[in-house]
Amino acid sequence: MKRFHLIGVVALASVSMLLVSCGNSEPKPISSKTIVKEVNQKLVEDAESELYAEIAVGTYECNDAVARQYLAKLEVAGLIEYDITRYAWWEKSKKSYKKAYKVIRGYGWWSYEDIEYRWVNGTSYDFEDHYVVDVKLTKKGERLAVDERPEAKPQIDKDLVSEEVDYNKYPWNQVDLEEAWEEIPNPFIEKKEPKETKKAKEKTTSQRKPKEVLKDSKNDPTVRIDSLQYKLYMEVDEIKEVKYLKAGEVKAIKARNIQILEDKGVITAVAEVIYETEDATDAGRILIGFEDGQRSAKEVQFTYYFDKGWVLKKLEEK
Repeated sequence: MKRFHLIGVVALASVSMLLVSCGNSEPKPISSKTIVKEVNQKLVEDAESELYAEIAVGTYECNDAVARQYLAKLEVAGLIEYDITRYAWWEKSKKSYKKAYKVIRGYGWWSYEDIEYRWVNGTSYDFEDHYVVDVKLTKKGERLAVDERPEAKPQIDKDLVSEEVDYNKYPWNQVDLEEAWEEIPNPFIEKKEPKETKKAKEKTTSQRKPKEVLKDSKNDPTVRIDSLQYKLYMEVDEIKEVKYLKAGEVKAIKARNIQILEDKGVITAVAEVIYETEDATDAGRILIGFEDGQRSAKEVQFTYYFDKGWVLKKLEEK
């Protein structure tokens, strides 16, 4: 009996040592190669590994000189076909505007000059300057274009995926149980039929664009010099569509300054990751200044779980 008792004590001590050892086991070290692999995978999942630049194609008004310069550069690069038409004229019209007046204000012996504004009616001279561009992608540009930016993949916790439920299979969802009671009007108040005003009718039937409304107006008192430019401008049909041109790619190439930290039982790994740009396109160079071989550094953090190992947290924006 003593021998059996001694063996039991030794076995119990061994199990206790094993449990203590497992509870205090150190996490597996994380290497630079593993960090780079996880970060690049995360970039793909978050749709951040490829960069895109926005461009509008079609016929539309573009009065921004800087934006038109970008279009001209894209044409030189062979990515688009680009034409521009200017519509300009002077207008003379009667308008209400704020006019500045000088007034004297004072308190006793002290006075000062101030500016006061009043609404007045008067003649207004305005120069209308409009630029309409026509933009089409070339075959070279179409190879870089997509209709929508790539979106991040949804993060699904597989442990929380539930079975789909068809609620229509239950009998209480197969019949109409909605209550429909008769409305009882107030007998003390005489009900009057609403009269539709002329303005309301015009508002509901008018579906024209602002340009068409102006074009068809016969009572417009505005005097225009070079009114032909105005008429041609009003006849422009704008068709605008947004495309996205691939600009280039970003990848993690190295992880450095790796640290393993522990705070209140939570084990984390912190590292600095070096990113580098590659596969730059002319669209990326022109529209967002994207170039190959440009590097940047951001901190990443992993959390250690005994059942999952090292898990990367959300990446910072580059």
